[in-house]
Amino acid sequence: MKPDGKFEVPELPADGDYVVIVETPEGFNDPKPQVVPVKQGETTKLPPIKVEKPEVDLDNNKPAPKPGSMYGWLIDDSRRPITGSIVRLVKKAVIDPTTGEAFDYEVPLTVDADGYFVTPPIDFSYFPEGEADFDLIIDLPEGWPNVDMKGEALNRTVKVKQGEPTNIGEIQVKAPATQTIVGRVDDGNGNAVPGTVVVVTDPRGNSRVIPVKEDGSFEIDGVIPGVHEVEILTPGQDHGVEPIKIPVRAGEDVELPTIHLTKNKSLKLEKRVWGRDADNNGQVENEDGELVDDVMTVKEGEDLVYALIVTNDGQEPITDITFDDPELRKRNIELTMPKGWTAESKLMPGESKVFNATMKAPDDAFDFNNVATANGVTPKGEKVSSLPDSAYTKFLRGAVEKKVNARFATNAAEPVRAAANSPLGFTYEVKNTGSAPMVNVSLTDAVYEGLIDPKNPNFDVTKLKKVKDLKVTAPEGFNGTLLPGQKVIFTAELPKGLEPGTHHHDAAEARGELPKRPARGRNFDGEPDYGEDPSSVLIISPRENLKGNAHIVVSEGAEFANDVSAITWIDLNGNGKQDPGEGLSGMKVSLVPTDGSPAVGGVTNTDGNVLFESAPYGEYTFQIESPGNLRLVEPRDPEKNSFEPGAILESKPFTLGDDELIIGLQIETPAAAGGETTVESEEDGSSLGKCLATASSVSNPVAWLVPIGLLTAVMGGIGVMFEDELNAAAAQANEAVRRAMPNVDLGIGFQQPEWMRQAQAQWQAQIDQVNSQLAAINPAAPAAAAGVGVIALAALLTGLYYASCELGWNEPNEGGSSSKNSEGGSSKNSEGSSSRESEGSSSNGSSKETEQTEEQAEEPAQADAEAKQPAN
Repeated sequence: MKPDGKFEVPELPADGDYVVIVETPEGFNDPKPQVVPVKQGETTKLPPIKVEKPEVDLDNNKPAPKPGSMYGWLIDDSRRPITGSIVRLVKKAVIDPTTGEAFDYEVPLTVDADGYFVTPPIDFSYFPEGEADFDLIIDLPEGWPNVDMKGEALNRTVKVKQGEPTNIGEIQVKAPATQTIVGRVDDGNGNAVPGTVVVVTDPRGNSRVIPVKEDGSFEIDGVIPGVHEVEILTPGQDHGVEPIKIPVRAGEDVELPTIHLTKNKSLKLEKRVWGRDADNNGQVENEDGELVDDVMTVKEGEDLVYALIVTNDGQEPITDITFDDPELRKRNIELTMPKGWTAESKLMPGESKVFNATMKAPDDAFDFNNVATANGVTPKGEKVSSLPDSAYTKFLRGAVEKKVNARFATNAAEPVRAAANSPLGFTYEVKNTGSAPMVNVSLTDAVYEGLIDPKNPNFDVTKLKKVKDLKVTAPEGFNGTLLPGQKVIFTAELPKGLEPGTHHHDAAEARGELPKRPARGRNFDGEPDYGEDPSSVLIISPRENLKGNAHIVVSEGAEFANDVSAITWIDLNGNGKQDPGEGLSGMKVSLVPTDGSPAVGGVTNTDGNVLFESAPYGEYTFQIESPGNLRLVEPRDPEKNSFEPGAILESKPFTLGDDELIIGLQIETPAAAGGETTVESEEDGSSLGKCLATASSVSNPVAWLVPIGLLTAVMGGIGVMFEDELNAAAAQANEAVRRAMPNVDLGIGFQQPEWMRQAQAQWQAQIDQVNSQLAAINPAAPAAAAGVGVIALAALLTGLYYASCELGWNEPNEGGSSSKNSEGGSSKNSEGSSSRESEGSSSNGSSKETEQTEEQAEEPAQADAEAKQPAN
């Protein structure tokens, strides 16, 4: 070969057809061999043979990526796109700052026909640090390796920064050259045809010449995925076999029908799909006279209706008509014979017969070619065979992946949650997942409102009430065409969000069309009635494509998470568990979202319970407004868990979801925190009785509020006799006191306000009557039930006293004062007596009352009469 690429072959030995095979240096494709006719005395000039490199140059003129985006290439070792691949960029467990909800942030991706992918700018409101590590997830078709050409895993971590685009470069994956194409080319008698050459050209344009064995069989190994072209060259034999397009899937071998190059060429075969010959060799006219690709196109899932039209172009009848169709044979599909046809039937000269078959298309929507040959026998026993004929089909298939505020919401049981009237952003990734181009691509979206069954994924949300249509915007420069493997992003916005409601369902619908099809051939007698062609319009509805759905719950007026309850309690008996009567009533408890949303407040009931109904999903804590001398056993922050009055006690965080929660908030007093808890059994006496029996005016500052006479009566026995009634009254009084004076310090230095002195004056005026009535009651006699009238007067005072017992104020410290006191010493009460004097008066009064009631026990009749006197 000369430096300019020219070559010359002088003086060939004989006339005939020769095959010119060109072998190129490493790094270049071997071009297809050419058949050249040669005659003596004439010079045959070949057209230029173009030699190309297997690798293609990447298009570096892509639109500039925006700051905060990520971009790169996913290509094979020839730098071509990998059909059927999926690229995703995901950040797991991202916290939404507006709702506190954790979700997987999957960034939308545009992918073009060259394998170039790019994201829009990432929303860094989720990442205030200005950068974030994302998981790049790459799914290749089955049979492809999971590592790149450097041996590194395809899935990797990508750091994306705010203010600059992130280029991850080229991810190259070596195509698996593990598939095989097998076939046979013989003379009809099991012998190779002299001079036969099998040539296969791969999707990169590299050709190989494959030798045939003596029986004509051949095997093409090391085949990569994609559409290959196989040619049978028979120089000087005048057979004229057309090239066969062979789609090769990764991990699948391909079997071609046996091609018998018989001397008798009178048997013809035309294989049609939906009435089209569809050989995929160039272009043909459609019904409007326009040139279109010579392939049949249908939507995914359509049946492939085949007709095998066999014709006798010879001068004698042909019998024993059979077909070699590997694709039908692999699926165990039998041909439907023409009416009246039997195994002994003859195909007469000039006659055509139609054999039919229907099959399901392959699931992957990859290119599909069904190749067959027809065979028969002449009356002389001479074998006759047709040349192979193809019926090539491409498929229209697409998908829509929709995200609301950067997240999927395809599951109605796990909707996106948003505040009422808060901005909502929508992205729609429309991808061509088929093998045919998709033209006139568009997308619409609407919001519907109502409840659906989350267990029914096929629920048609479009049957609900429509709230509004969204204005969907196509990307700039998009011409409406998506080639196979391409993905484009449509967008929509609701700057003012959605108004409060139950549930909103956002149902996107994409639409695309097939390119125009070839015209049907002339109708043969016996060919099936195809009727109308399958629709060429693909509608990706939300019912058929779940990822086109988005379920949204708006936080105001919507049905949200389940209820949550808080129980505030003190371990009075020190047994480490909550028992009846240990709940704290009147405590101000707030349900506080950790995302800064407004808190919801409540007050515990007599059992220490407070219920918060249907709060939004998210993370929360409970906060308690302390009246003082209380703190949580297990707070969120130990440094903010003070015994001081007015302190805010905060629990550990918890997540509110679909299950109802009950959160126990155990409270402790200073005494319990110091390890001075006394464990008592119920047999030792009642809680109220022991509280009153062990109290003193010195150790309990609440005694400053209670007139001595009435306190004496309660401590002298009526408290024990009517404990149940006093417990109920005490609980109500306890709650009332906490609400009225949550931050009051009842220590020894406490200065009584005017309202207390006024109340005491009113109580003191009735003390003589109380004492006289109590004196008439025998604590051991049933007639003591008459004392219930007195309890109505004593209820509030007893409640004050019992509340002090619950809070540990009656437990003296080393200085002789209660645990609440800040100083020891004597102070004056409202009566002008010292604490010691008050204590003595109470003790004396109690002794006197006991003495009186014992004497009265000897006169039951008189006691009964006195007890029936009306109580004031």
